[in-house]
Amino acid sequence: MSTIPGISDHDAIVADSNIKPAYVKKAPRTIFLFSKADWSNMRADTRKFAAELLGSYATTCVEENWTSLKLFISQSMASYIPSKTTSGRHNLPWLSSETKRWCRKKHRMYRKAKKSESPAAMVAFKTFKKDTTKKLKRARSIYMYVNKFVTQAFEGQNTKQFWKFVKSQRQNSFGIPPLKKDGKLHVDSKVKAEIMLEEFKSVFTKRTSLIFQAFMAQHIPVYPTCTSARKV
Repeated sequence: MSTIPGISDHDAIVADSNIKPAYVKKAPRTIFLFSKADWSNMRADTRKFAAELLGSYATTCVEENWTSLKLFISQSMASYIPSKTTSGRHNLPWLSSETKRWCRKKHRMYRKAKKSESPAAMVAFKTFKKDTTKKLKRARSIYMYVNKFVTQAFEGQNTKQFWKFVKSQRQNSFGIPPLKKDGKLHVDSKVKAEIMLEEFKSVFTKRTSLIFQAFMAQHIPVYPTCTSARKV
C-alpha cells in the first residue's frame, strides 16, 4: 500500500491486492481398516503390557505412564491393524483423460437439466451418469488387479496372472478365422500366415514390371554428362 499525488492537496491511496484464490489441499491421512485387524495377537500384547504397566505405575510419574501407554497404542495399531492413505479424487491413478472427460460431461448435463427443468434432459443425465459410473468402476478394478495380482505374479516369478489379464482385454476369444486359398479352407497357423504374407506382398509394385519401367522412363528424364573446362 502506498500514496500518490491526488487532486489538490489530497493524496490518493494505492493498494496492490492479490485476488487469486488460494486452494488449500487436504493433507493425506491414514485410515485404519479395523475389519481386517489381528485382534487375537493385539489382545495378547495388551494383556502383557497391562501387567507391566500396573506393576510399575506407582514408581513412575503420570507423564511417563501416559507416554508409554500412548506409544504402546500407536505401535499396536501400526502392527496389527492394516491401513491405507487417502488421496484427492482428482489424483486417482486410474482416472485417464477419457474418464475425466466423461465426468466433466456428466456435470455439464446435470447443470443443463437442472437449469432447463426438462424431464427429457434429466433422463438423459441419469442414463449418462449410470454409464459413467460403470466406466469408473471398470477402470478402478483394472488398476487394482494389475497392481495387486500382476505385480505379485512378477515378484514371485509366475507370469500366469499377467497373461490371464492380457487375454481378458481382448475383444474376441478367437484369432484369425480359416482362410481360403485355391478353393480350400486352411486352419493351420503357419499356412494362414503365409497366405496373409502373399496377400500383403501382392499390393506392392515390383521393380521388374512393365508399369514400373514405363513410369520411371516417363517421369525421370536422362540428362547428358556435364563436363567443366575450368582447371582447379
